[in-house]
Amino acid sequence: MSRNALVISERVGFRSVAKRAFQEAFPETEVRYAADARIGIAKLSEDAFAAVVVDDDTVRGFFDEVFVTSAFVIRCRSGGRSNTRLRQSPFSYLEVIVPDTCDSDALQKALKQSFSESQRHWVVAEPGAQNGLEHSTILPKESAVRKATVAVNSGTTLANRTNPEIIMPEIIVIGSSTGGPEALERFFVAMDSWFVVPVVVVQHMPAGFSRGLAERLSRVTGFVFHEAQHEQILVSGQVFIAPGDFHLRLRKGGDKIMCSLDKGPLINSVRPAVDPMFETATTIFGPKVMSIVLTGMGEDGAVGAQAVKN
Repeated sequence: MSRNALVISERVGFRSVAKRAFQEAFPETEVRYAADARIGIAKLSEDAFAAVVVDDDTVRGFFDEVFVTSAFVIRCRSGGRSNTRLRQSPFSYLEVIVPDTCDSDALQKALKQSFSESQRHWVVAEPGAQNGLEHSTILPKESAVRKATVAVNSGTTLANRTNPEIIMPEIIVIGSSTGGPEALERFFVAMDSWFVVPVVVVQHMPAGFSRGLAERLSRVTGFVFHEAQHEQILVSGQVFIAPGDFHLRLRKGGDKIMCSLDKGPLINSVRPAVDPMFETATTIFGPKVMSIVLTGMGEDGAVGAQAVKN
């Protein structure tokens, strides 16, 4: 087995921290780099790697690609409480969450923990082999894959009942109104760090209150909430709340998805309205949108939810 490791990130700082973590865990590992998903996938197709670390905060699209690799894959992202867990979508990998991947110390600690997890969950030693990257087949154990599959399927189903294929969302969009602040708090406390996509919320709320809502939810839930700004780029694992008295739509700029705010006419007698946010999310992400409509909405959200369903 190759002792090469691949780090995929646009950020030099991230690559340096990942290299140090690799070399402390496996001193003779040769670490190579790729600055984006396209280059990373090309390198994976050209050479064998024992492990791959992906900086999800800068590398977009890597996990959308279909590829097969025997490498141990670690996906690092910012957002919420520190956590490390086995995931599967569409292949098994280890997800590492830290509050901020720009925090070198936190990232270094999390990566060290992830290498420990790799020994426990992923490394299947060949007969008579010693421990180490060069002597192991880095493949998920059957039991670990089964646990990950059960974890994915045990919650609310993402499967169309006429089609057993599970579609993992790339964005979660939520509409809420009367009673929404308390419901959102309970919802995100129950999330327990599982989501790996951006979340956009339209809460029916007048100007001047949405920033306080975002700050409170950040404190109570441990996730990162923003009162959305115009042209703010969406980040996986973080939550963006429409500011009071502004419609929030999503738009694509290159490979980034960003918020677009406007004070256009009231829609469904409200501003912000849920429908335009849902509809623009569907235009960009197609079937990979999970929409959630809470009670107390009136008619707002009905047209957008129908667009998602279609």
